Amino acid sequence: ILDCTLRDGSYVVDFGFTAGDTIDLYCRLANLGFPYIEIGHGIGLGASAKGMGVAAASDREYMEAIWGQHKFGYPDAKWGMFAIPGIASLDDIDLAAKFTMGFLRIGCEVADVENAKPFIERARHHGIYVFSNLMKSYAAPVEEFVAAALTCIEYGAQCVYIVDSAGGMLPSEIQAYAHPLRMAWPDVRLGFHGHNNLGLGVANALDCANMGFDVIDTSLQGLGRSGGNVPTEQFLAAL
Repeated sequence: ILDCTLRDGSYVVDFGFTAGDTIDLYCRLANLGFPYIEIGHGIGLGASAKGMGVAAASDREYMEAIWGQHKFGYPDAKWGMFAIPGIASLDDIDLAAKFTMGFLRIGCEVADVENAKPFIERARHHGIYVFSNLMKSYAAPVEEFVAAALTCIEYGAQCVYIVDSAGGMLPSEIQAYAHPLRMAWPDVRLGFHGHNNLGLGVANALDCANMGFDVIDTSLQGLGRSGGNVPTEQFLAAL
């Protein structure tokens, strides 16, 4: 499970999580054993600097706050941030590497995966684990999605995400994207990021777990943009 409360959940509080909030929640989640904890501006690296909603702390302040906790208290709880090429810059990745970021999620729409190449390569150069989020996965035909996912893998992405950005996918639709990708690349690591606009977030996440997805995103109380994310508490209870 990848907990994205401190990143996607920040939409709910107008990106108002402070560095102190981030430390507090990161430590609590790490104590519970969550292996991946995502922090920072909801839109991702560089968003505050571009005036896309100014977060309560800068990207660097979030990194500095987490770095000490990760290094001295919770080395097994990887922390990471989100990056959309064009909003984030390669310099942001270089900065993150100085604070030993554990993973980077690079988000792009299916038609724009070429823009992700330098970001994937730079993160891999620094030894950062790369998740490739194919945003609005459902907007592309299955064949186009599979081709884009394979391209991301060729660039160096280590896990490819099916992303239900609008929370409108059914379990059968997620299967329709996952199975052909696995047929094309049997060893692919798959992730799922779902929203809950139709109230199907937990059902979709459970189906992904049953299909053997490697990583599934949740957030505490379902905090997240639009209809919210898969609620951590409900998903764990259902599991």
